Amino acid sequence: MAKSKKSRSTQGSIDSRGIGGQYRARIRINGATLTQTFQTCVQARAWLDDICAKHRRPDRRQRAVAAASLTLGEALEKRLDHITENKNHRNEGYAVRRILRDFPDLTGRPIYDVDEIDIKEFIEARSVQVAAATVNRDLCILSHTFNLARSQFECTHLRNPIGPTTRLRVPSGRVRRLSLEEEVALLAQAAIYELTSTVPIGPIIRFACDTAMRCGEIAGLRWERVDLDRGTVYLPDTKNGDARSVPLWLEVRALLRDLGPKQEGPVWGAYEAIRSAWRRVKAAAVVAAEARGNKKLANSLSDLRFHDLRHEGTSRLIERTGWENSKIQAVTGHKTAAMLARYTHLRSADLASQMASLEGGGASLRVIRDQGITLDQDVPDSLQKRAAWRAVSQSKELLSALVSARPVSKIAVEFGVSDVAVHKACSRLEVEKPVRGFWLRTENAAAEAA
Repeated sequence: MAKSKKSRSTQGSIDSRGIGGQYRARIRINGATLTQTFQTCVQARAWLDDICAKHRRPDRRQRAVAAASLTLGEALEKRLDHITENKNHRNEGYAVRRILRDFPDLTGRPIYDVDEIDIKEFIEARSVQVAAATVNRDLCILSHTFNLARSQFECTHLRNPIGPTTRLRVPSGRVRRLSLEEEVALLAQAAIYELTSTVPIGPIIRFACDTAMRCGEIAGLRWERVDLDRGTVYLPDTKNGDARSVPLWLEVRALLRDLGPKQEGPVWGAYEAIRSAWRRVKAAAVVAAEARGNKKLANSLSDLRFHDLRHEGTSRLIERTGWENSKIQAVTGHKTAAMLARYTHLRSADLASQMASLEGGGASLRVIRDQGITLDQDVPDSLQKRAAWRAVSQSKELLSALVSARPVSKIAVEFGVSDVAVHKACSRLEVEKPVRGFWLRTENAAAEAA
């Protein structure tokens, strides 16, 4: 019996089973072994060559040429295919299409040619259209595109022209409180609107103020996720991607019971229907305020946004409970404690109940006691001062009495805060302070009289 002959190469191997026998071709591709038997060696070699051609990667030079011709716009579109699992994939798609539409000169250039000057021109042009926060979000998309092109699109040695100092400075977070006058005006117009609409916008406004839920979360709420016995609603899909349960106040449970609890289905309605109802009700409230000659109310209502109701709900939650940030985050869904920093000045409701008498507090303590604030004796001195200041800094009457009785520097020492904090509180509450040098002149006059 003739021995089997085998020929090997970098493109597989061919086994011959003797004279007049068959030829078996074998090749290993990506860890898997492929085999095929042929009548002639030529057929076996042709099959191996075809397999290798299909699985052959372009050489380094070809890949470099392809990457060099990649434009920024093409890289942005390829990036969308890599982030399909992201929560904000849809919104980022809108942002990418907007950049492609408004900046064709930038996105049509090869990605290797985009430098810091191009990014600066983009920032200047975009800043005319939108706020700084939106510009920064667009810069994040562009920056991630450059990093992804270097790591995934084989754009070797690509430099990212967007650095940490490129982004714009964003103003401090908006905190907009809903005044009682504004709430009454909105609910009055909501009652009129509901006569001809199926959207219960009045209860929705009250629900938003008492739960701190986002508009999208309210629109997506379903009856099967409402537990009125336990007093919670479950939100499986939120903006930041984390599910959470929101506890309900007794008045919110009563509000939902009045709607007639159902076994399933949406509680409120579609997102766009809620947004449309909100815009119509707010516009009607502005018109009604202007008709009464109340320009101040009309202007404040014009500045109001639906998302401000979430801020109001968060503020009320802090004031009514006095919980620490971790508990507030669990209810409101804020991602980090830093996002709650804007609400730190609202914790007077919890701390005021723990205030203790300040020994030697002088006029400051007497002013607080005269207002009937209950004080607790078992509180550290530092906490007493902070609690006292938070109570005073929320009351125009208390602060007015203080600044008219003693200098700002002495008030700051007594409450353990800075002079700047006192000045800011006066500005926020519109408290008039004595003119500069008043207390010095008063002390000099008293010294001369003595």
